[in-house]
Amino acid sequence: MQVEAQMNRQAFVRMQVVATGDWSQHLTSELVEGKQVRVTGFLNRHETRNGNPLLVLHAQQIEMIN
Repeated sequence: MQVEAQMNRQAFVRMQVVATGDWSQHLTSELVEGKQVRVTGFLNRHETRNGNPLLVLHAQQIEMIN
């Protein structure tokens, strides 16, 4: 929930996250649906096969929160 112009606004986004490298390999076994994580990295634009733009988060660090 975010406040915008003194009104509550529900904010939701689904974003693809790309994690590569040796450090990310052990994390994939720990990730389960509903688990909270903190991801830091950078945003980049990708295109689908149809040429549609996608916003993708390239993870440089993933921290388990709970």
